[in-house]
Amino acid sequence: MRASILGLLLTVILITSAACSDASARVMAKQTNSLLQEKTKSGMKQLNTLADQLYMAANEGNRQVAFSAIVRLEKAAGDMLLRQTGQAAGWKSLEQSIAAAKKQLNKNLGKGAFMQAARVKLAVDALQQQSPLWLQYKTVLQDDLARARRLPAVNAITLVEMFQQHVERIEVAALMTRPPEQIEELQEQILNTKQVLRYAADDPAQSHLVGYALTVLEQSAMALFASPSAAGDDAAAVIAAPLPPNGEPIPARELLMTMFLASLVMGVLGFVGWRKFRQDELYSTSLPPSKPPRTRYF
Repeated sequence: MRASILGLLLTVILITSAACSDASARVMAKQTNSLLQEKTKSGMKQLNTLADQLYMAANEGNRQVAFSAIVRLEKAAGDMLLRQTGQAAGWKSLEQSIAAAKKQLNKNLGKGAFMQAARVKLAVDALQQQSPLWLQYKTVLQDDLARARRLPAVNAITLVEMFQQHVERIEVAALMTRPPEQIEELQEQILNTKQVLRYAADDPAQSHLVGYALTVLEQSAMALFASPSAAGDDAAAVIAAPLPPNGEPIPARELLMTMFLASLVMGVLGFVGWRKFRQDELYSTSLPPSKPPRTRYF
């Protein structure tokens, strides 16, 4: 009987300890999650500030400030916590743009540096905004192609090249939330369209191909601005510290109540066990006798 009581008490203690540990783990997970989100938010804010500094300095031709911003951008972009937001292809392309801007500044080529600075700014903005700036280029690209349709093939090539420059400007930003294959398809379609336009320019009898090529190019471009897939959403989202399987952490108030009830149950069971133990000691049986033992005198 003693063994069964002790076993029961041990089971209750283990269950209660497990419940308290689980509750504590939930609270700790919530705190960790909050700290990670705060650190990510702070890192993104710094990245955005540096991207703005680079863009303004490149636009104003301030080589010294632009170079200083690039050096700090290189370091900030290497933060692995920040890289959990967005897609790997986007971060790789961002690194390439930063390196290209640095190379352009070393050669004192302001125009090339400004182009890369614009790509960096749009990419960093895409990591933080639900409606990023690069999406506004949808109307810009549509306007490029609308004007190209009104021109002969030989002149439309110039507008398609302008279209290509606009796509290059938003390429890094798009790669942060869109599949790389989608960007590659658009770039390939641009080259195909330019080839068709050159062919039609050399042979006016083939001018009917121009409208078809521009339509296919526009469809490929507009697909880029459609809502990303579920996988893309997951990739753009901030990766937070995982919570326990049951979901939300237990609030501190509920945790205290759980611990209080556990202590109360343990106290009651302990008292009942002590009473049974004392009865076993007095009567050497698991149940009290129906009548108290008679005292004998000699």
